[in-house]
Amino acid sequence: MKFLIISFIFMFVVFLVSCAQEKIKDPEFSTLQEPVIIMNSTKKFGRASEYNKALDRTVKLPLKIWPSYTQKMITLGGNPTKDTCVLEGEPKTKAEMTDVEILEEASCLYTLFQEEGRAPGQYFVGIKKVRIIDTGEIGWTWSNAIAE
Repeated sequence: MKFLIISFIFMFVVFLVSCAQEKIKDPEFSTLQEPVIIMNSTKKFGRASEYNKALDRTVKLPLKIWPSYTQKMITLGGNPTKDTCVLEGEPKTKAEMTDVEILEEASCLYTLFQEEGRAPGQYFVGIKKVRIIDTGEIGWTWSNAIAE
């Protein structure tokens, strides 16, 4: 009986220690690339037979780093409300092939981009927080601006 109690306590302690250990994630490194998305209004129907590839429109997004974002529920153009990241602050332009460390990914699937002289656009693309290796600068950029 004593052996059984000691065994149980030992297993319980091992369980607590294994659960209490913080999961340390290995750092992820990559480079920046030109962020491009393909817009096509026929994709929303969801059926391959109704998807008209001839209506694909390539949109080049600027390769920039924003200092912050706000997460909001936004409706644009009468569409349903979408969980959207709104980029904020004065962005800094970056060059392709800049080395970065990926720190975090925002949970929103859409990003609202507003630039002077351009109509606001809500794009189906997320954002990630990165650290520029050379300068140590930290900010948010498009998920597809990070090479895989």
